[in-house]
Amino acid sequence: MLPPIDALRVQLANRHLDAQALLASYVGNIEADAGEGRRVFPHGISPAAATQAMTSDALRRYGIAGPLSGIPISVKDLFDVQGEITRAGGRVLPEQPAARDAVAIGRLRAAGAVFVGRTHMTEFAYSGLGINPHYGTPTNPFDREAARIPGGSSSGAAVSVADGMAAAAIGSDTGGSCRIPAALCGVAGFKATASRISLDGTVPLSSSYDSVGSMAPSVACCALIDSIMAGEPEAVPPPFAMQGLRLAVPTKLVFDEIDAHVASTFERAISRLSAAGAILREVEFDSWNALSELGQHGGLVAAEAWAWHVNLIGSQASQYDPRILSRIRFGSQQSTAEYLRTKARGRCYAVRLTLNCSRSTPWYVRRYRLSRHGSRISPRSVSMCRPIDCCCAIRRSPTCSICARYRFLVTKRATRRLA
Repeated sequence: MLPPIDALRVQLANRHLDAQALLASYVGNIEADAGEGRRVFPHGISPAAATQAMTSDALRRYGIAGPLSGIPISVKDLFDVQGEITRAGGRVLPEQPAARDAVAIGRLRAAGAVFVGRTHMTEFAYSGLGINPHYGTPTNPFDREAARIPGGSSSGAAVSVADGMAAAAIGSDTGGSCRIPAALCGVAGFKATASRISLDGTVPLSSSYDSVGSMAPSVACCALIDSIMAGEPEAVPPPFAMQGLRLAVPTKLVFDEIDAHVASTFERAISRLSAAGAILREVEFDSWNALSELGQHGGLVAAEAWAWHVNLIGSQASQYDPRILSRIRFGSQQSTAEYLRTKARGRCYAVRLTLNCSRSTPWYVRRYRLSRHGSRISPRSVSMCRPIDCCCAIRRSPTCSICARYRFLVTKRATRRLA
């Protein structure tokens, strides 16, 4: 069983373990001849890791310790780490060490984390499989013999945690890049709300969807890492009581062509939740039917990736993974008008999906849901006290061709609270 971060922190605080010994145990797993270390860390162990661990031990002797002091953490290869080269899984970026840390990395450093090394990833984070022809691909810990994929794009990050090469891993997530490999490799994975954690100092895939995430042995570990990267006080939410917890069970789209083994495993999980007292209800999300439309010509991701890569592709196309190159080039097929329509459609879709409010929905739930969608539909812009049709109505636009039939209610009391 993988040790959670809290257990490691207790051992370090009680001097039953020091940061240098802890790092050495993880490095031993990385360097094991039969392991996946050379594929998980294609550029080797960070040369600064040993110094960071030694410094952590020295500071602790003087009573100085942050929330992550001495905890070894791996970093996906699209985050800038001062003094190290960011390649984003590719071969086309300049071989120039970063002058400063990415914001998220800087906050982890300030908390005392020890950076083990830079982990393998799909080139430019544009695949959920985790394959990279440039540096090889680490295999899934649950079936090494068959060399099953680890999932991606944060492939090395997930394997680094699952194989005991790091206590936690930092990744990015645009359309599943933390959650997919975490699920396939049997660890906890978390995607933060977009814009919760600064992306400054990271190589982008899609400015509309990119977010910083984490992988670790438990949800509590991910919550701790997330709060630190977000610049918030250290916080781990208390567990929910299962008895009476209301859970929606989706239908249709997510079960199309599902593997029989996955389906039976899902049913067992549902049965266990029900037996533990959870209240389960099957729910159809009609708004999910719009997903295929949002992905035409690669959707926003391809368009935004093409805009970022177009000059590099013009001069170094042969250096790209052909599979990734073809996906990025989908973006060139979109006109400006199509991009803007997709952007508007996606914004309305997000509101329809999450602002499913009725007259019985408490004002504070509406406040939470509204506040998750940024300034374009900020709660502070809501000044009407009547039913309104869609996100466009919040912006005082009379109609919306995409979601005009969707309605939710903002009451006078909610308006006052939202302000």
